[in-house]
Amino acid sequence: MSGLEGYSIYPTPHDLPQALQRYCMEAGDSGIYIFHHRFCVCPFPLAFPVPLRDLLSKREGDAMAVLASGKTLSYLMHHEKPYRPEVLIDLLNDGHFNNTPAQYWQLVRDVWVNIDLPEDSPYWAEMLAADIGNSQDMMCEKDREDLAVMPDPIRVWRGVEGSDEASALEAVRTGHSWSVSKEIAARFAKSFARSNGKAWVGSVLVSKTQVVAYLTDRGEAEIILHPEDVTGLDMELISLGTKTAGFSDPEDKLSASQTSEAQ
Repeated sequence: MSGLEGYSIYPTPHDLPQALQRYCMEAGDSGIYIFHHRFCVCPFPLAFPVPLRDLLSKREGDAMAVLASGKTLSYLMHHEKPYRPEVLIDLLNDGHFNNTPAQYWQLVRDVWVNIDLPEDSPYWAEMLAADIGNSQDMMCEKDREDLAVMPDPIRVWRGVEGSDEASALEAVRTGHSWSVSKEIAARFAKSFARSNGKAWVGSVLVSKTQVVAYLTDRGEAEIILHPEDVTGLDMELISLGTKTAGFSDPEDKLSASQTSEAQ
């Protein structure tokens, strides 16, 4: 339907062409619908200077043009953020990086740092498991230098939320993202904990050979690991309490834990 000043306006999903209605989804139980397509993610009502079908066609054409010119990062950026992991994996599976593995890992870094995708998404595991070598290129030179001077093994920390010790341990063991900072891990644990959920911090010693990457882009002193590499390791798990009852002092608990370990 046409709108003010010649815009194409779509108040609800039912106002879209039928072929495009399958890209609509409700945001939880909010009653708010979102058009969710790799070239356009936008809440209703929609309003564009051209019909939506034409807009999507142009954006796809622009994306294919930059890919053909060898601008892989630009091609990735032409897609909406939630779809970039899938697009990157498609390129990987199509052999696009067979001769340029360093480029692949640099793009993985960009996606990891800039895409707010749940950590349990299977895309992360698939991206990090790419068997094309050069995974150290996920790190910039400064991060590689910082990792090189760290002790071996490295003690890493991971903050999670869990209703009990078993669920917390599962959440710790199945994650990719850790930190060399116990304070950062504790901060994440408290931010994840819901009103009645407990905050937990897990800690483990890992060999440098198990580290996929060390990243400092987000100020998290982040260590990326494959979950299967920590499955059989001795795990230390500490409860920081609940938001409702008031969190325990993480520094006291974690310091006490380290003291016991040293004895």
